[in-house]
Amino acid sequence: MSQSSSRPLVGDAFEQAPPASTSKRYILRSPRLRYAGSTLYYDAGSAPVAFDLADLILPPTAGHPSFLRLCDDSGYVDMALAVVDQRLLNSKTGRPLPRVLTRQLYILRHVLDWLRARGVYRLRDASRADTDALLATFAKGGWSGVLGVTERWHRVLDELTADGLEDAFHYWIRRGKQRLIETLYQPFWRARIGWGGVVPLPSSIKARLEAMLPHKSFTEGWHARSTTDDEPPSAFVLRNTMGWLNDWHMLPAEVDRFAHRVVGQPVHASKVMAEKPSSRTANLTLREAVDLIKASLHLLYDVAPILIALLEKRQHVDQTSPPLALRATTTAWLVNEPLTHQLSECVGKPIRRWLASGTYAKSDDSFTVDEVLAAVQSGCAIVLAAMNARRQREICDRERGVRVGDLVVLDEVAGLYQTWFYIEKTYFDRHLFYVNRTSADALRCLEAIKQSCSPSVEGAQPGGSLFACGRRTSRRLDDEAHLSFSLDTGRTRSLISFMRVAFPQQPETWNVSAHMFRRFYALLYYHQYEHAELRALKQQLRHLDVAMTRVYVTDPVTRPLAEQIRQTLGKHAFAMADERLRDVLDDSYADIEAACAEVERDKLHQAVAQVLAGESTAGGFSRIVRKLYRQMLPQVSFEARKDASHRIAERLQGRGYGARPMSHGQCHAPALRRHLKARCEQPDGLAREHAGASLCHACPYHFNNTDYLANLQDDLVQLDQDRHDVMLPPLQQARAVYDYDNLKRLIAATEATMAVNAEAMRGLVERPSVTP
Repeated sequence: MSQSSSRPLVGDAFEQAPPASTSKRYILRSPRLRYAGSTLYYDAGSAPVAFDLADLILPPTAGHPSFLRLCDDSGYVDMALAVVDQRLLNSKTGRPLPRVLTRQLYILRHVLDWLRARGVYRLRDASRADTDALLATFAKGGWSGVLGVTERWHRVLDELTADGLEDAFHYWIRRGKQRLIETLYQPFWRARIGWGGVVPLPSSIKARLEAMLPHKSFTEGWHARSTTDDEPPSAFVLRNTMGWLNDWHMLPAEVDRFAHRVVGQPVHASKVMAEKPSSRTANLTLREAVDLIKASLHLLYDVAPILIALLEKRQHVDQTSPPLALRATTTAWLVNEPLTHQLSECVGKPIRRWLASGTYAKSDDSFTVDEVLAAVQSGCAIVLAAMNARRQREICDRERGVRVGDLVVLDEVAGLYQTWFYIEKTYFDRHLFYVNRTSADALRCLEAIKQSCSPSVEGAQPGGSLFACGRRTSRRLDDEAHLSFSLDTGRTRSLISFMRVAFPQQPETWNVSAHMFRRFYALLYYHQYEHAELRALKQQLRHLDVAMTRVYVTDPVTRPLAEQIRQTLGKHAFAMADERLRDVLDDSYADIEAACAEVERDKLHQAVAQVLAGESTAGGFSRIVRKLYRQMLPQVSFEARKDASHRIAERLQGRGYGARPMSHGQCHAPALRRHLKARCEQPDGLAREHAGASLCHACPYHFNNTDYLANLQDDLVQLDQDRHDVMLPPLQQARAVYDYDNLKRLIAATEATMAVNAEAMRGLVERPSVTP
């Protein structure tokens, strides 16, 4: 539901809620639900949530000429409780996210709204013609089209004046004076339009509101806000909705329910009726991925140390100063503290307050400490999700996310770390995974922030969410607030603060979706050696490697070997992962590999395009591409040559060619059926663990360009330092001298080959073509 109606309860509020239900017929079966007054309480774990049925409003009808709150009709209350109870009991985890339950309440309100307009006030009275008409209308325009939201808006605005709209918005106060309209005040509009949750805002209504208020100013957030017009739902949404409506036919007999199944076969029916196919979330581009990871690492390694020092210093002042003296000095202390000035320089804007409030709203000219803290938390969350290919809730969720004490340090010097990640959707439990040093640093950063902002004297306790920490105001340190790993414009502790701090010029243009982090991981893995900015980060941090790792006993390739070890050592001497865990991890890695396969395909196309464009490339793969192009020349016209890159890449991909990035170059060897012998070829396959600049230099599948050549030049600089380092053992110095001379000759040969290849490709491109 909306933020005002779906609210976390503090402390033991869930236990204190009266157990008696105002519903006289339906008794909740789930122990996680309670109903009292007009509020449904859901025990979601450490943060119980309340849903107020009074916020679900039905508009007037011919038979009931006034607005009706859902809680005012006992039959509707029974139905709402039964629908939520059924959804909770049927959930896989037994504790679904609150929005899983609120979605059922929204759909119930929408269905009742539509049926009541047709003179049907109970589900049992709905005929098959009614439900068929409902689904047909929903398939064409979604709930906005079904319920005529645009027409409702116009009727409401026809009766309002500019003065009547004064209380209809949330305002952003700039410099303590100017009031800018930021967003809609949901209770105001919900009660007039007849809705539940967030009221849809069509584009025509947004324009009309702006025209009605010519003397008002609007924030960038208002202008960037997406609108909700009549748009058909995807086949996936339509299928799910059909399934949920079918479930209402199975509600207990003592509550109102459909007298028939709405759809016989939802999967088939949704494909037939859907006007909009199911679509994937827009892919994250390489440029966006690089910008996001650069900003996240800046916040982690540059901003976070100053922020933590500031918070720890203020915590020490709180613990050593008299309580009466703290109230008058907290804000003044912040303004005059040298660490505040350092932090302001680091983020690029002055920091004047701990927290934004109704009196001191967010400003475009400055940041608050709470905004910077949320930005650092978000940066750490992006690092953890991107480098470990985890889902958002597996990182930043009060129950399922990373926790205090989850980091296991195996060897600090060697950079060996593990942490516990929750496996969502399939395993529903935590499992231990290896993480790199950057991920470990992000976990330690989050724990330090939590410790320095802990309202408790004992500090952060093991098991608590790393993204929940106290919120400091000008007077005190308030209770913990949890980061929302989403672009929530209504919350400071969300990704919106990350965007404001990291990209102050374009905070509203980003869309960080829940499905992007597997692609984020794949982009970092495949471009970490070639992209100039990623190489610079690796050079600077020395521990930004994104490794493709598997848990040994769960890897399908090594599973037969694991079985042999188990049989040899005995059943109890060698622990095998249980079958369920193995299947879950296989599914998880299949998702990651699907994202990697997509980026690998792009890398193959990119390499072919570089060769055909006459760029500086070397290696046997360049010769293969030129050979295929030469064979294609007599058969195609000049216009067809423009598509040569795509055609050759598709042909190579069909033969099993891929792209495996390494610091010294790129390997394109097919996994099977290699017509040419790779330099690392072994009787049982490729031994890429032996790959190196010297071995791969003459390989027919090796690819090199100026970016990879820069890595070799960096290695040459390091070898030059080693061969002159008198502190190294003599044998190591001698080896460095040998490797330096060898690599220097190899770089010179590669540069010469690049020049020859570029000239050869230009000659092919200029060759006359056949007549179209």
